[in-house]
Amino acid sequence: MKTVFTKEEISEICARYGIQVQTIGEEIDSSHGESDRRLAYQINDSYMLKAANASAMNEDAIQLMADLVERYRSIGVYCPAPVRDLRGAYTNQVFHDGGQFTAYVEEFAKLAFADSVTGTSADGDWVREIEWKKEMMAFTGKLAARYVNVGLTKRKSMWSIIDLGPWDVEVDEKQENMDLLTQCLRDHGRSELADKLVRANEEARNRIQEWFQELPRCVFQGDLNLSNLLIDENGHAAGLIDFNMAGTEVTINCLLNEAMVLLKESDYETDSPQELLERICAFQEELMECARKYYSLNEVELRCYDAYRKVILMSMYPNVMCWKHMLDEGRQTEKVVELLNLIAEMEIGK
Repeated sequence: MKTVFTKEEISEICARYGIQVQTIGEEIDSSHGESDRRLAYQINDSYMLKAANASAMNEDAIQLMADLVERYRSIGVYCPAPVRDLRGAYTNQVFHDGGQFTAYVEEFAKLAFADSVTGTSADGDWVREIEWKKEMMAFTGKLAARYVNVGLTKRKSMWSIIDLGPWDVEVDEKQENMDLLTQCLRDHGRSELADKLVRANEEARNRIQEWFQELPRCVFQGDLNLSNLLIDENGHAAGLIDFNMAGTEVTINCLLNEAMVLLKESDYETDSPQELLERICAFQEELMECARKYYSLNEVELRCYDAYRKVILMSMYPNVMCWKHMLDEGRQTEKVVELLNLIAEMEIGK
């Protein structure tokens, strides 16, 4: 059931922050199901009121957000900051429609959203999005260079492998995606490939586990996509919003995840599986170089580089869902199978 806060409820929450409500924007609903409701409202021209019912959104999470905003600002990346209420806290508990929500207020973003300035031409947008992605990777490298192993948090990021993030249950998300993919393959009579992927995943994870405690870490925003990117008046990536997925992460894992290519079904119509894999890896390396201009990988990160990349290639959620859909629909099946075989056979070095 859709949850809508009334004007009176919104005004009462804002009063706790010393904000007198003059105008309220339309509700923005970015929920991920009934157990993870996420609602937002623009208040006047200066604030955003946000409310979530997931337990992962709490005072500690917003404090992490505030601290991380200051880190990004210190490297020249604009981020709207959360606002303290009249008690000095960031969050307030609100009971609404039979459930409990955590509400908080943050500054309204001063810059344009990237996805609001796209859509004019496919080719032009693609070139522009690539440049934005490179700029985002560059300031992620700057952040890591300055804050690696500094002020790490117990809360992990959404990219976590082996460690569990706030939304993970029993296994990390990548393992959950791998289980979904291998079950789909078995359902379609591809048990041999499923077993091959399981072995490849275990080998890569064992390599990571061997060096896991020694790998450098940093606290990251953890979700670099166009809907979270802010653009300055000159058309350059200049800011970030949405720190819901923020947390401590193994630096090389975060960088490789953020540099990953997401395949579309149309890609299989024009390219062979070998060409697709080469394109993915080449683009990922190109983006990684943008981060490595500022952040230098140490010996342990280099030893785990191929293992992390392999896990990500096999089990990034959008790609897994694309493969599953194509297998279920019987479209480009042999190309999907061949691509997965190629990924499973990738070396992870010594």
